Amino acid sequence: MASKASSKGEILRLISGLIISLGAIGLIFLVVDVHEVGIALKDANLLLLLFAVPIYVISFGARAMGWRSLLKKEVPFRRVFLVMNVGYLLNNILPFRMGEIGRTILLGRTHGYLRVLATIIMERSFDLIFAASLLLGTLPFALTGNQMQARMTGFIVGGFVVIAFLLLYLVVRFPLSVKRIIERIFVRRADIVKILHEKLESVLQGLSVLSNLKRFMIVLSWMGLGWALAILVQYIVLKSVVPQAEIAWAAFVLASSSLGVAIPSSPAYVGVFEGVVIGALAFFKVETSQALAFALIYHMMYIAVTGLFGVIGLAKEGQNLGLLYRQIRERRFGKGA
Repeated sequence: MASKASSKGEILRLISGLIISLGAIGLIFLVVDVHEVGIALKDANLLLLLFAVPIYVISFGARAMGWRSLLKKEVPFRRVFLVMNVGYLLNNILPFRMGEIGRTILLGRTHGYLRVLATIIMERSFDLIFAASLLLGTLPFALTGNQMQARMTGFIVGGFVVIAFLLLYLVVRFPLSVKRIIERIFVRRADIVKILHEKLESVLQGLSVLSNLKRFMIVLSWMGLGWALAILVQYIVLKSVVPQAEIAWAAFVLASSSLGVAIPSSPAYVGVFEGVVIGALAFFKVETSQALAFALIYHMMYIAVTGLFGVIGLAKEGQNLGLLYRQIRERRFGKGA
């Protein structure tokens, strides 16, 4: 019964995601001149695009180093990099963002499922803080373009980032306090407390890497470098289509799209990503045709890079999409857990 209910829920979420993506695509066609998009794509600076690709790959390498540091460097960099891209590949072709589960399965066989999942959750926590901070820091540019106001907001956001990461560090530094908080929240549900306590040890073991301040700073540095390079790539690609673009525009677009794709959509965020990008660039009065051209180029670059390394990763892991998908479904429905 539970399996049937889960299947029905997945079907409903899949349908709703497809409807949102189709709605976004339909809206884009209403506001964008397709002919002008073609001209913008044709006029894009190919040299800049070629320059952006290796930097893009390096940015994924920095992210992989961050994840590898969360795993206490027990996994070779090459495997971490390829498995990470397998996750992105799965998100591009399968619904429900199954890439995280796929990554968990591939590395969890040798390093513990809960432990690997905990590091992915921590990685996503870093991403959320970076994205929210970047959005807040660049919002004044989008709303007013006031340099002084943007600078003041930058200082405020900087303080927010420090506090956010400090809280994150304290959570993993003092796990007993986390347990007490859980007990207080579920004070009347001893059954839930028991289940959470059984799982919490494994999860905290996966997060324990961050109880060491030096290692925490290493992870933070690699993740920060990954985000900085991602901003640079966005800027280069945006500049290839919109010559007058500024780096603040690219940072705002990256933050907006990173948070915007959380909206339910089809695999690979088709339609939703492009819609968010067009909306973000509208703040800077960028023509919709140029905005869509940039979104299409960047989106295709993402799919091509992650797809290439994802396929290589699947081969190295001795997997194929069908086999890995079946394993993902088993774990989603609680089989073999």
